[in-house]
Amino acid sequence: MNRTVTLIILCFIFHSQLITIADVGLVGGLAVDPGAGKLYFSIYHEGKIEVVNLNGSGRQTFLSHAASSQAIGIALDLTDGWLFHTLRSPDEIYKARLGDGASVTRIAYNLIAPYGISVNSRNKTLFWTESCECCRHVGSYMKYSYSIVTIIIPHTYTDTCAH
Repeated sequence: MNRTVTLIILCFIFHSQLITIADVGLVGGLAVDPGAGKLYFSIYHEGKIEVVNLNGSGRQTFLSHAASSQAIGIALDLTDGWLFHTLRSPDEIYKARLGDGASVTRIAYNLIAPYGISVNSRNKTLFWTESCECCRHVGSYMKYSYSIVTIIIPHTYTDTCAH
C-alpha cells in the first residue's frame, strides 16, 4: 500500500536566523507577541491554535476546538492580553486570555465564513473579513465570490454579538 505523507513546515526569521518548525499542518494565521517571545499559529484542519517560542522551542497547544472546526485568522491585543481568532464550522470569533489560553469566550457568531482578523487595541475595535460564495442564474449558472469587512464598534468588543 502506497501512502503519501506531507510534511508541512513553518519557517520564520528570528534575530536573522531561519527557524523551522516541522509538521505543523496547514497554518491559517500567525501572530507574534514580541514582549513574551511567542509566535501563535492556527492549524486550519485541526481547529486549534499552537504557540512556540520565537527561538523555535517549547511548541504546545494553546487552545483547541472541535476537530471538525477550522481555525484561521489570529490577532493579538497585547494591551489587554487577548488573542482573537476566527473559526469556520461553526463560523464564529473567539477570544482567549494570552499566556494560558484560559477564559475562551465566543464573541461573534452567525458569521459568513470569517477569515482574517485584526484588532485596534487603543479603540477596542475588531475588524474581520467574511467571504461568501454567491450564485446567480443569468442564462447559465455563475458563481462569484466577494469579501466584506465587518467592524465591531467599541462597546461590543467584550460582549457577545450576532451578525
